Amino acid sequence: MGGVEFYCQNYWFDLSNEDDLKKRAAKLSKALSEKQEFVLILDDLWNYFPLKEVGILAREKGCKLILTTRMLDVCRQMECQETIKVKSLPEFEAWQLFQDKLGKPLSLDAMEIAKSIASECAGLPLGIITIAASMRGADDICEWRNALRKLQESKVREGEMENEVFQALKFSYNRLNNSSLQQCFLYCGLYPEDHPIARDNVIEYLIDEGVIRGESRQAKLDEGHTMLTDL
Repeated sequence: MGGVEFYCQNYWFDLSNEDDLKKRAAKLSKALSEKQEFVLILDDLWNYFPLKEVGILAREKGCKLILTTRMLDVCRQMECQETIKVKSLPEFEAWQLFQDKLGKPLSLDAMEIAKSIASECAGLPLGIITIAASMRGADDICEWRNALRKLQESKVREGEMENEVFQALKFSYNRLNNSSLQQCFLYCGLYPEDHPIARDNVIEYLIDEGVIRGESRQAKLDEGHTMLTDL
């Protein structure tokens, strides 16, 4: 597990500064054992891990453990007593969300294509929001047709992890239409989830790697900040 922080009866319990895994597990176990009843939520799990190794007393009386994951296998491996599947958005709500994020009315021809694009997102809010945002300002019907074709072509083999999520991500990446922006995106993707990313550090790296070029130091810095703003 990464840094752990949770709210518990009017105080914050923060383990992010403890690097030793055993010490961190011991502190968490002690804090939880002092509570007669508690609910612990583990959000967005991608892999199984033994609860005892991180100090979670899941089988103790008064303990409720809730986890969210996209992987049914994770639920099984974590020995969940009850599994609740969260359904994707129905077609009408998915289309409404797409229109809201697009932010402007479309011509009748473009609207039909846009509905098909929204349908390709399989009711996943993240995919809908991401793709609709990338299509803001698109007026040409050719651009909409091309976007639909590219989105359909971006599908990976059935059975690979989170096909729809990957599909939306790949589509948005290709929509950047700039190799420097794409490299900037990939570099930012190397950071851990929810990790703060310092703009100056990213820009310095991109300058050192030759992604950002300019006649002067200031020109390079300005180009870097412009890229990050665009991204």
